[in-house]
Amino acid sequence: MLRATRHLQAFLMVTAILTLSACNGGCAGLKSPSAVAETPEQHAYALYGQFEIAEAVAADITEDPTTPQSVREAIATADAAAKPVADNLLAASRSVMKIRAEIAQGKSTEEKLAVAITNLERWIADARPKIEALIASMSKRPDSA
Repeated sequence: MLRATRHLQAFLMVTAILTLSACNGGCAGLKSPSAVAETPEQHAYALYGQFEIAEAVAADITEDPTTPQSVREAIATADAAAKPVADNLLAASRSVMKIRAEIAQGKSTEEKLAVAITNLERWIADARPKIEALIASMSKRPDSA
């Protein structure tokens, strides 16, 4: 029986995430959370969830003593770029949700919501490539010797 190392398990997890993301509508009805999200905050939460999974897998990979230093450095660089943007993405999403609740209570305006949604959409656009770069950093191959 073959036993997979943590590095291999993490690689397989990232591969599964990428496969599901690539499938969108073509894999027997499987869709990524981003593909079925209907509101900007749903898109943001789906993207943030993807970041959380990627960050957890990245931690496992970097803790594996067999992981090459070049991969560790690539992951660290990508995570350093993605983390603050992902945190701001989450905060912006919470802001939109709060304003929606305030509107329902008559305590806010549609104009304020429009500004918050525009801000959230900017964070989504900024976060997506950084999170994709974090995922890609985990599949980097060691330098050939």
